[in-house]
Amino acid sequence: MSYHHEFGIIDSIHGEELHVEYMPERYGCITVDGEEVEHWIEQLNDMRTFFHSYHCPAHGLDECGITLIPHASLSFFIEVVLNRMNNQATSELGKLILKIIEARDEGKDMIHFGL
Repeated sequence: MSYHHEFGIIDSIHGEELHVEYMPERYGCITVDGEEVEHWIEQLNDMRTFFHSYHCPAHGLDECGITLIPHASLSFFIEVVLNRMNNQATSELGKLILKIIEARDEGKDMIHFGL
């Protein structure tokens, strides 16, 4: 059975309660195969994130839930994915890199929907 992770862009709204529901189309999400993410997910454990709302600081990705990746963490995120691309380039990773760059350049945060 195949599983996947979805990554999109969300406006930064720190300080406000944000209850996010699973709506990948709203955030322009792209899909990355779960087996691919497994190769580098542990490397993200040092990346500052939030689980489910901006009131729940965390680190890394919530593999089975919603992760908010703040703009300040995008450089770290892109570095991890680029390192993986040096070893195993795929079109999914290319799309993820472009999505991270888009969020970074627009000063926005990212959202991740786990399994």
